[in-house]
Amino acid sequence: MQAAQNRDDDSPEACGNLQQTLDALYDLYRRCDSSTLGQTIVAAIPKAIACDSAAFVRIEPTVGSFTLTSWPIDRFEGIDHNDAVALHVRDHPLVAHFSTRRDARAWSLHDFVAPSTFRRTRLYRKYYRPLGIEFQLVMLVPYPDRALRALVLNRRDRAFSEGDRCTLQWLWPHLAQAVRISRAAGRQRGLPDLEGSSGNRAVMVLDRDGRAELCTEQARVWLTRYCGDGMPRQQFRSLPEPLASWVAEILDNEMQKSRGIADPPAPLAVRRGDAYLAMRFVADHARGQHLLLMEEVAMNTPPDLLLGLGLTPREAEVLAWIAQGKTNRETGLILGMSPRTVQKHLERVFDKLGVESRTSAILKAWQVSRFEDMGARGRTRSQYPTQPDPIRPSSRR
Repeated sequence: MQAAQNRDDDSPEACGNLQQTLDALYDLYRRCDSSTLGQTIVAAIPKAIACDSAAFVRIEPTVGSFTLTSWPIDRFEGIDHNDAVALHVRDHPLVAHFSTRRDARAWSLHDFVAPSTFRRTRLYRKYYRPLGIEFQLVMLVPYPDRALRALVLNRRDRAFSEGDRCTLQWLWPHLAQAVRISRAAGRQRGLPDLEGSSGNRAVMVLDRDGRAELCTEQARVWLTRYCGDGMPRQQFRSLPEPLASWVAEILDNEMQKSRGIADPPAPLAVRRGDAYLAMRFVADHARGQHLLLMEEVAMNTPPDLLLGLGLTPREAEVLAWIAQGKTNRETGLILGMSPRTVQKHLERVFDKLGVESRTSAILKAWQVSRFEDMGARGRTRSQYPTQPDPIRPSSRR
């Protein structure tokens, strides 16, 4: 009898409307995509548990990385993330709880602090009260890395019930399964695990006309850094140059191509100083959405350090990227030349350095970098422009 009673208490029927819960599960599994998983979760779960807003938060304490995906999509636009994170660390009791344990329970904010006490905190006065957040239900989302991911549900007028808590906990294994499916699907499509990256990758979702529907905070930061004005904080539908022209060209080619399987569009690389932002376009015409996958790469051995080896500026650039582990094709993409031209530059580099192989040339570059780390560099990096330097893919293969 007791076992039957426990089974009834833990069932989804006891936790709320079964049909709404099934609707949430349908959306969760139907849209398992690693690049948009956070947005899928925050849009699906409110169908099972009524709330005013929801957020999927990712925090990586070791590098200070913080990203937030919200429903409604613009609910927390304009918030100073650094300040909000600092106040959460100081004033939110669940931050301290999850820093020492990663359990699968759903917790209410007021499980740890009385409402009257929390309302006296700066976090409540500066953010929660203006946003209308009085009640909160939080649960960790399992993921196979060190970063913390939490699903946060917010309400203004009524507390979350034990039934709401039970429903969210019942959904925990389904969230875990959605994470596994999305990561497996990404690997099958040859896509990087952006959600599990340590901050050097980002994603943007475009509609069928090439306008931005979703932009992660890291993508917004990079586009601002590499593309001038970048993405305005309140309105990010229009893409900055040279990204807008590149996307428009790809979509135009997609419309004109035949039904045959075409090669994927070449990436776009935008360089600034000793680093570049690589962007890759992944089309999904069936869903009417396209992905922009972004990755930032910085050189360990800047080209100006290699000029002392007797190389020209162009040869120094080629060797710097080769020493970074780039292939001839990748180096050509970054520098706007064909792989054959890269090889010609390398042959001249070999001759000037007195080496016969790519490995020996790389070792020479690494030696220069090592002396730089020891404080032996006697020049500045003044030869590089401070404005973005868009590099379009070369038409030569």
